[in-house]
Amino acid sequence: MNNYEGPLRRELNMNKRIFWVDNARGFAMLLILLGHSYPPYDLKMWIYSFHVPLFFFLSGYLFKKRNIIDTIRRKNRSLLMPYFLTALISIPFGVVIYKMVGKPMIDLFYGFFYLNGSVGWNAPIWFLVVLFWVEFSFAIIVKLNLNDSSILFFTLIIGFYIYTNKIFIPFGLNIAIWNLPFYHIGYLIRKAKVLETINFNKLISELAGVFFILFTGWISVLFNSAVPEAYHEQLGSYFIYYPVALVGIVGVIGVFRYTQPISFLTEISSNSLFILCSQYFIIFGIKLVYRIVGLGDLSGAGYIESILLTIFIILCYSIFFFIKKGCSDHNR
Repeated sequence: MNNYEGPLRRELNMNKRIFWVDNARGFAMLLILLGHSYPPYDLKMWIYSFHVPLFFFLSGYLFKKRNIIDTIRRKNRSLLMPYFLTALISIPFGVVIYKMVGKPMIDLFYGFFYLNGSVGWNAPIWFLVVLFWVEFSFAIIVKLNLNDSSILFFTLIIGFYIYTNKIFIPFGLNIAIWNLPFYHIGYLIRKAKVLETINFNKLISELAGVFFILFTGWISVLFNSAVPEAYHEQLGSYFIYYPVALVGIVGVIGVFRYTQPISFLTEISSNSLFILCSQYFIIFGIKLVYRIVGLGDLSGAGYIESILLTIFIILCYSIFFFIKKGCSDHNR
């Protein structure tokens, strides 16, 4: 029985995949792509209100208890190695970009080791480092058998103190603290078998899920003070950020809980690590083309342009995966 261990791993449960997790993870990855395609403010606010917390929640839901050394070894292989490999490949492109915008080259060094709050121009890979710290920290919490309620409360209070005092911690450790509660809650939901205990009609679950997801966007636009971007150390209103994100997560669970595998989402989910690390190369290429042909900057894109850009990126990956699958089948 093969397990793919990683931030966006496949989990085998009684020889069967957890279908809703695959579908939810694929959906979250689509939101990541849309969120990076320069959406208008309202759309970006909706996406960012729950898409990253959803990833941490799903990772916590799939948590598997191991000893600390084994955890470090596995997470080093599945998270840090992909991070440093991608960061290394990104450096030549970073040189070009930094020269274009006039940034000092020393920032490439700081970004490579995530020392100054940035991982460089290929921003999505911050997730790998932060998830490493979350996984490592939670493994210690479980090993010490600490009280779940106390740890959740303590983490939220420490996170609040760090956020309100604008305390910066290298290597994304402050961001890890902000996202640890979502991971912990995912673990508790699985541990308490909440989804096995609570059952709803499939249609009601899906309709309620859609409502919660849309409600998340509405609440975020009305009550949050800024687009919550943890990587940029901006959560907006701290105590609004967490409940709103959890409402969105509940909505996603409601939509996908009773679904069978959706092949498109499963494909996106199973290739999420690659998409996470490579998407900015495609976006960088598109931005370069825009400049060459004189179309200006993508940052002013509207709803239509943002959605079309996302579709184009997905199409690029679909073609790549189709060719990859064909080559794989041919070599058998």
